Amino acid sequence: MVLHLRIWCFTTLWLSAFAQGADYFISPGGSDSNSGLSPATAWQSVAPVNALALQPGDRVFFEGGKRFVGTLVLDSADAGEAAAPVIISSYGTGRATIDAGTGDGIFIRDAAGIEVRELNVVGDGPQFNTGRGIWFYTEDPDGTKFAHIRIDRVDVSGFRKGGLVVASDHESLPGYRDVRITHSRFFGNGETGIHFSGFYRTNRAALSHQNVYIAHCELFENAGDPTDLNSHTGSGIILNSTDGAVIEFNRAHHNGGINSKNSGGPIGIWAWHSNAVVMQYNISDHNRSGGGADGGGFDLDGGMTNSVMQYNYSYENEGAGYLLAQFLFAAPFENNVIRYNVSYSDGDEKGYGGIVLFTDYFESIDDVEIYGNTIVTDSPSAEAVDVFFGFYSNVNFRNNIFLTGEGTPLLRSAGDALPPGLRFQNNLYWTVGGGFEMNSNGTTYGSLTEWRQAGQEMLADAPLGVHADPGMVSPFHGEALTDPTRLVELRAFRLRPGSAAIDAGIDLQDVFGVDPGPADFYQTPLPQGSGYDLGAAEFAPPSDATGIQSNVLYMSDRPPSDDPARSDQTLYLAADEAVELANSSAPGETGARLDVAYDAFRTTFIVPPGARGEGGGWAVGDPGSVRYQNPAAPGGSSTVRHAAIVHGGGLGLDGRSLGDVGAAKTLAGPPVGSVFTAYTVDNGSRRSRYCSRFAPQDCQWMTSPGGGVQSLLCQHGLPDAACSALVP
Repeated sequence: MVLHLRIWCFTTLWLSAFAQGADYFISPGGSDSNSGLSPATAWQSVAPVNALALQPGDRVFFEGGKRFVGTLVLDSADAGEAAAPVIISSYGTGRATIDAGTGDGIFIRDAAGIEVRELNVVGDGPQFNTGRGIWFYTEDPDGTKFAHIRIDRVDVSGFRKGGLVVASDHESLPGYRDVRITHSRFFGNGETGIHFSGFYRTNRAALSHQNVYIAHCELFENAGDPTDLNSHTGSGIILNSTDGAVIEFNRAHHNGGINSKNSGGPIGIWAWHSNAVVMQYNISDHNRSGGGADGGGFDLDGGMTNSVMQYNYSYENEGAGYLLAQFLFAAPFENNVIRYNVSYSDGDEKGYGGIVLFTDYFESIDDVEIYGNTIVTDSPSAEAVDVFFGFYSNVNFRNNIFLTGEGTPLLRSAGDALPPGLRFQNNLYWTVGGGFEMNSNGTTYGSLTEWRQAGQEMLADAPLGVHADPGMVSPFHGEALTDPTRLVELRAFRLRPGSAAIDAGIDLQDVFGVDPGPADFYQTPLPQGSGYDLGAAEFAPPSDATGIQSNVLYMSDRPPSDDPARSDQTLYLAADEAVELANSSAPGETGARLDVAYDAFRTTFIVPPGARGEGGGWAVGDPGSVRYQNPAAPGGSSTVRHAAIVHGGGLGLDGRSLGDVGAAKTLAGPPVGSVFTAYTVDNGSRRSRYCSRFAPQDCQWMTSPGGGVQSLLCQHGLPDAACSALVP
């Protein structure tokens, strides 16, 4: 009873935030002949709600955990206001489900001031359903922008024409403004997960919607319309006809795949004919196309203006990581920025690259700044940059890192990828094995010198550009990150100490008048050293990088000669080779903690003295020893990205001591500024500790409770709660 009262109190407080109207309740145990004004007198179906003229402040609640068949319909007679919205939600335990069958789930026409929260909306699946999950639509001839829509914590699945669709279709350009879509999932639909559309005009933008915010949503397995295979359906998010939008902290994955159109396909997250759109802090991965085109991560498409694509992670999509495209009769494409993004292993299936430019016939892409990105491809068919034949004006690639696998060209261009239309200035280029190949309009440039002779990588008479290994932590083993709020934990593309990219960037503001932005991909303020770095990661050493007391073992799958981060604490493990780590803590003392990352997995072991067991590639022996054996057979590959040892007692590596309790040893070898975990004991007390999930400079020296020697604990990429396991 106490718990019930607390929940009801919370609900009451939430409701009191809005101007009060009437409350209506729907329950399978109710009756449509009831008043519907309380749970005890609830209606049974959506029919009485559809017959109402909802007023500002009215709320409609479906019983949680129950299913309601039919379509909920609201129109201009049901509008709320921002201060007194009409709310559709659940009551009781769990979410209610609106089961639309073959039709629409919630259809709202010419109305706003509406919030839909804490609901599941389901259809019969794209093969049988012909509708949309939640559909806002207007053809208002007066050009009204209907204000205030909130979609929060809903799941929408099984609709052929899209999960959430916000659409308008009139030359007066009516639409919706102040729209927020948050903490929701859109999956198993046909055409799209989320789709904003509006009236279309050739050669000029028609902006129907304003002020759109889409955040913390997941869009997946929206495969396409099975009844219209010759199309480009199957995207996660499509934003069209919108003036002002932010799309952030979303993940779009495993969308598309069943379409067969060769001239266009689905994309994880994309926008077209829109203005002032910001796409940031998103992940787009494993999207695909059944046709010959697209299936990529992100896209600014025809008619995009004044928009920014930044701080995104695209990986293992069939198509381009980041596409810029201008189709026939589109509005002008101009003044866009692509910066501080990462693309890993994109374009393998379609032969695209990490960044792709395309223009249709006599269309043009103008005034685009592409800088501070890290592009890594490891397929022979996927270049770092792919430029289709077309017209380009003032499109600039600067301060980027382009890294390809052995034998893969860095650039492929069907036309002349040359100034003044396309400029490459001060980028870092590297192909495994040291090769350099840029293919432009049938001409191959086999060195940075030749590329400069063609007019690229020059500033007046000064040569620019770097041909060197960028020295990243593990660029060909990008993590399969799934949580957009944890992008700062993406280790693979950080720079190692001594990287050729550090302080090698050009000052864009000073030289070109281009604002470089406040921070890099990892939200490190810019710049950190004596200059800007190349690529998406700004190297940021700790303020006191010398004398760090730590016990760190860094493991690598690369031979010492190929591993620039190798030090006295780096151990090379060949295939099927093993290393044993022994925890010498006395009984009752804190055991060893091992933070291990290998292949795409990260495992943490808390090993008390005398513990036995197994996990991953590790076998825990007696007394508290831990053995890791590289599971790859000779000739195979298994990457141990890093293994950091934190211990309460002394820890031995093949008999070599790394320090004892109360005598923390200073080691020179941890790869400062990249991937490491460090801990020092404080005279054996092990009570002073600090946990950080961010960059090394976030580690702090702390004075022990007894006022003795200072100690340091940095714990990167692990939950803060893991710190508690270190101290009894």
